[in-house]
Amino acid sequence: MFLDDGILFIEEKEIRVELGLEDEDSEKPFVTILKPAQMTRLLKAAGIEEFKNTVEELPHEQVLGLVDMAIEDKTINMDKLMILKEKTGIDLIKAIEFSQDEEETKGV
Repeated sequence: MFLDDGILFIEEKEIRVELGLEDEDSEKPFVTILKPAQMTRLLKAAGIEEFKNTVEELPHEQVLGLVDMAIEDKTINMDKLMILKEKTGIDLIKAIEFSQDEEETKGV
């Protein structure tokens, strides 16, 4: 394990796999890890092709982070929500509706 320019790299593949940073059958030794600002830009400003290609490269935990951010920010780009749904199986439209209902209930 070493830290360089604020980036932690774990050399042992089995540890990266266990932490959800890399798939077991991954051929690439390095994993794309997005910072929160990059995730926000991806959800709000990136085109569909860039979004889809980036999501395909991300480890599962990072995709789940995008899902959480999309729900929290109430992302309304249907194409991006569908790409995330295909990747994770999570129905983000229902999750966003549920989140809004919860907020309304708390406000009453």
